[in-house]
Amino acid sequence: MDVVTTRAVLAYVSDKPAALGEFHRVLKPGGRISLAEPIFRDDALKAIGLKKLIDTQDPHSEVRVLHRLHRWKAAQFPDTEEQMAQSPITNYSERDLLRFVNEAGFTEIRMAFHIEILPSNITSWDIFVGFSPHPWAPSLSVILAEQFTAEERQMFEQFVRPAVEARQFTTTDRMAYLTAKKPAG
Repeated sequence: MDVVTTRAVLAYVSDKPAALGEFHRVLKPGGRISLAEPIFRDDALKAIGLKKLIDTQDPHSEVRVLHRLHRWKAAQFPDTEEQMAQSPITNYSERDLLRFVNEAGFTEIRMAFHIEILPSNITSWDIFVGFSPHPWAPSLSVILAEQFTAEERQMFEQFVRPAVEARQFTTTDRMAYLTAKKPAG
């Protein structure tokens, strides 16, 4: 093969070094790879941080909102370091991706890491609750239906919906763009 191109594929592969080794194997000498991979590790770190914050609070204190926010985020991303290490979408960073490509034997490695933090363009509550940050994550509407009581759903919506409709949320996208070459000989 002359070229291997993937977009948001390695993020869902458990053994990224093995996949990159296969890319290297099937390429002819001088062949190239072009990858674009989302980096979700920071999202898991936020869920872990929220869990740690809740765990340090007095269980009788008024941290119900934090508990609900954690339940939402933990349904979409790992919330322990062990789970993060086991999940293909969070078991690597952009630096790990660079290292994996290098260790697979590629040369002329170039990576651009883009982070975009923008105001959310979602101002409709129905669209917001239907959104999923990645294909393996349930939408907020599913999480609310399956993990919240009717009273909790109502309180959660009263807290979050005004912020959504006032565009107070931001979206953060992290994407690694990488190209490399299999040595010619």
